Amino acid sequence: MLLAHVFYLLFPIITTSLARELFVYTVATDDNDAFQRFKRSADIYGYNVKVLGSGETWLGGDVANFPGGGQKVRLLKEELEHLAEDKENLVLFLDSYDVVFMDTEDVFLQIYDALGHRVIFSAEKFCWPQAYLATKYPTVKEGESRFLNSGSFVGPVADIYELVTHSPIANEDDDQLYYTNIFLDSELREKYDIALDTRSELFQNLNGALEDVKIGYNDDTGYLVNTKTGSQPVIAHGNGPIKVAFVLFYDSKVTVFNKKVKFNSLTNYLAKTWTPAKGCIHCSEDNIFLDELYSEAYPVVQISAFISSPTPFLENFFKNLADLDYPKHRIYLTLYCNIEEHYSSLLEYNVTKGYEYKSAIIIPETEFKTDIAAKNYAW
Repeated sequence: MLLAHVFYLLFPIITTSLARELFVYTVATDDNDAFQRFKRSADIYGYNVKVLGSGETWLGGDVANFPGGGQKVRLLKEELEHLAEDKENLVLFLDSYDVVFMDTEDVFLQIYDALGHRVIFSAEKFCWPQAYLATKYPTVKEGESRFLNSGSFVGPVADIYELVTHSPIANEDDDQLYYTNIFLDSELREKYDIALDTRSELFQNLNGALEDVKIGYNDDTGYLVNTKTGSQPVIAHGNGPIKVAFVLFYDSKVTVFNKKVKFNSLTNYLAKTWTPAKGCIHCSEDNIFLDELYSEAYPVVQISAFISSPTPFLENFFKNLADLDYPKHRIYLTLYCNIEEHYSSLLEYNVTKGYEYKSAIIIPETEFKTDIAAKNYAW
């Protein structure tokens, strides 16, 4: 009898959980490498992401460095119009170019339920874009993140729709300021039960939090651990300037090292990409088997050689380049040299071998004084 009573009490919860859907949205106007990285992580962990704004012109400004991003609010508002009355299902909205998933939808929902709030925004260390609003935020415990970040949030569909339709916003307006003003309104915060993920249980924003995280491994994947709060977040977000460069503190069972890397490099260790036990997992995906192709169907690749310091045995380098076992008519060759003593070797290679390539160009050192400038031009 007691067992039946327990089952009766649990059954509505179980059926509600099974019936609930998580609608995942992002905005991506360009299908670039960063978006493909995001999509790969979503596919691995079973998220069905709907992309908004695909093929549209981005009108939201340079959001990595300046206020902007209002276009994201507009696109989400348009998408949710037909779901405006849905109080059962959830919306998860994310940026894409600087985001990767690190765990499954089931784990995400379990943590969301445990947090006990209807609408949850990610939190970061900086009050952006209006720093003077910092004093209006509720205080948090040491090691936690205090300020709203609009790059990821979750909540019931009806609530999210009311938030994105709360007031007008132009494409070039700042989406983070838009949501910040809602959160800082105590009546609205209470009405929609809005909370910030200050402990990074769901969302880990990395800007300003580099020393808070380390990367750990199991047999299948790498994942982030927030050492300040003890959380293992589900989603990593390389927000703001952190996507350019940051220090990653890596801790495995034996080895500890500090390394300055880009966000692109960090993601090489997340989302079942590489582990100490299995090596490069990603390397076995989407492979092209050249022995099954005619040379005319080989992928076209670019090889760029930058000579920016005195280099011994340079003739051996050019010999090895010439001897590469790959059809030269499928290679774009880019050469650069700002070392006077080596320039003749570069010119000689271009004259004697350049015609064999699909194209061969020399980036003028008079116009691009440094190898960094030349690399930016080449890429």
